[in-house]
Amino acid sequence: MSLFELLMLLVAVAGALRILSQKWGVPHPSLLVLGGLLVALTPGLPPPNVDPELLFVIFVPPLLYWSALTISLREMRTFLGPIVRLATGLVIVTMAAVAAIVHLLAPQVGWPAAFVLGAIVSPPDPVAATAVLRPLGAPRDVTTILEGEGLISDATALVAYRLAVAAVVAGSFSVWHAAGSLLLTGIGGALVGLAAGWLIALVRTHMGHVVVVENALSLLSPYIAYLPADALHGSGVLAVVTMGVYLGIRGPRVVPPATRLQAGAMWSMVTFLLESLIFMLVGLELPRVMEALRTHALKELLTTVLVTTLVCILVRFVWVFISIYLGGGGDAARRGPPSARWKKPFFIAWSGLRGADSLVIALALPLATRAGTAFPSRDLIIFVTFGVIFVTLVLQGFSLGPLARHLGLEREDAEAREERLVRVAMADAALDSLHRIARDEKVPRAVVSALQSEFAHRRRSAERTHLPHGSDGFDAEAYRTLRRRLQGAERAELLKLAESGKIGGDVMRHVQRQQDLRDLLLTYDEEAGSVSHEHLEPGDDYVAEREEDASELP
Repeated sequence: MSLFELLMLLVAVAGALRILSQKWGVPHPSLLVLGGLLVALTPGLPPPNVDPELLFVIFVPPLLYWSALTISLREMRTFLGPIVRLATGLVIVTMAAVAAIVHLLAPQVGWPAAFVLGAIVSPPDPVAATAVLRPLGAPRDVTTILEGEGLISDATALVAYRLAVAAVVAGSFSVWHAAGSLLLTGIGGALVGLAAGWLIALVRTHMGHVVVVENALSLLSPYIAYLPADALHGSGVLAVVTMGVYLGIRGPRVVPPATRLQAGAMWSMVTFLLESLIFMLVGLELPRVMEALRTHALKELLTTVLVTTLVCILVRFVWVFISIYLGGGGDAARRGPPSARWKKPFFIAWSGLRGADSLVIALALPLATRAGTAFPSRDLIIFVTFGVIFVTLVLQGFSLGPLARHLGLEREDAEAREERLVRVAMADAALDSLHRIARDEKVPRAVVSALQSEFAHRRRSAERTHLPHGSDGFDAEAYRTLRRRLQGAERAELLKLAESGKIGGDVMRHVQRQQDLRDLLLTYDEEAGSVSHEHLEPGDDYVAEREEDASELP
């Protein structure tokens, strides 16, 4: 089987697992780890022959970049205390605890290699947890803490991983040298990331809005930060994160809506492919790893995996309840009735699943040290990493949905209130601007009247938009079902007119795109657990559009 055929097979398996995860309502990563095991048990598939460093460069920067670009800084600032405590202190404590227990269980694993394993399995992957929480409409503080922790803990663990790997490769380790190196590489990486972000924002401001080119630049952006930082011996990881956060702030001012719409779809596909392929690549690697570990008893290997997983879970529970539940500061995650204050910390503690990021850096371990010897315990590290991920994603991943429902982590309406507020404020601003323009400039009265009517309608719609399911007797599910049926009728009529030659291809595609955007808005409302009564696209008058279309048809 050629490499191309193998990749196509892996993508097909990943796509099938994604469909099943959506159909069954389980986290996609939980099925991916099962898919990786299925690939490992499939005879005849060739092992991956990819340079570990190249694997790291291909997978890590884009995954970090999109997470940093889309993180909510306002929410991050609100919950900065618990996020930082989880993403730094917990990572370091987990790394030390795992290193100690692995060195105790398997003395042949030296301390440097044990710390490498600790750095690999210490960061949680928030993808699985948030994939379950968002459709449930879980509290915003819980999802924000998990997402923020995931981003910063990745950076912390990757920097620690680089230092531990360097110690193994060089054959020596100095605490003071490591601390100084950590400080210098971190500062250097952050500066390179800021410079790269500023440069990309400048280029985007002056390059003109060519959507395809802008998103090609977006696809290259993580490497524009990572490669120079790495070449200058700075932290490429921190460079990517810093640039992503910077462009997340500047983006709304320099990126047009069409580019954002395409970028969201593009990056969703990229992250899906990268996260899926890494699980499959590990599955291809497992048979070779098991062959290399044939001198180890299976019982010994499974014991190491289970004890390491248990250490990760217990350390997280202790740390979460100390830093969030018992810690001072009145963090939002602790608010609520005294009888319910433990629920959010408990869910956050149980959501410490390990995922694709740990797999990437496990596979990226060097094959040899500087002295030319094999990297110590590399196969054992990969096996234990996959085992920890397998146990957490299967045991904890499948239980997240039932646990969230059992704990009553239901939707909080703060976001709905904020959205109504911003929609009304935007409509008011548009109406005020329209009044000033009509007073100071010569504008046709019919145009002013049409725009005034449109924005007044939008304001009224905003005041009653996003009604929670079932509020005031409103049947949101019936509304969505009927609206989908009406949109299906519209699509059928559109295709009928196109096939009969009554409208041209350009008109058909334009109207079809508007309908696609309406479907997208309806899907967003359905996933958010609310109903939007505003079925108009910006700048569209739905009734007038239908009347105009009908008047021009023969």
